[in-house]
Amino acid sequence: MTDEGSTVPRYLIDIDLAEKEGRSMASLVAARKCYMCRQADEGLPVSESSPEEHIAKIEEECSGTGDYLLPDTPLKEAVFRVILAHGNLPMTARQISEDLSERWAVSPYPRDVSPPVLSRLLETSGGYPISPLQDTGQDETVEEPAAVSPEPAGASETSAEAGGGESADVE
Repeated sequence: MTDEGSTVPRYLIDIDLAEKEGRSMASLVAARKCYMCRQADEGLPVSESSPEEHIAKIEEECSGTGDYLLPDTPLKEAVFRVILAHGNLPMTARQISEDLSERWAVSPYPRDVSPPVLSRLLETSGGYPISPLQDTGQDETVEEPAAVSPEPAGASETSAEAGGGESADVE
């Protein structure tokens, strides 16, 4: 996929943000486990666990179960669960869209899970600690050649090298 370059925003669940807001990420994530894993957790204090433990369990076991991401799940919740299912690795709206489209291919509840819809949703993910990864750009479609655009941080150096300007010992 060529449009998955570094200028496409990628999103992840911001554990630090949630905890700064006074939310227990361990509880928030543990509640998203499949039925069987939640039953196995009974009696164990969630407050003494880490969110990463629950994310790993979701990625390894829960994400493949039929009850993890039902077709009638609200879209913001579905996006949250998809990111969890991928181990909280940064994902683009297109990757999330592809995952949901695959999971819900034969759903009796057809919904628009296209990248533009998910991008708008991710920009306003209120109630969910989903944040854009800080080291990515914010523009998904760049029409101008990189040598003309002065906006990216390293573009001026790249322009000089491409235009036959002073050559530096880059390599």
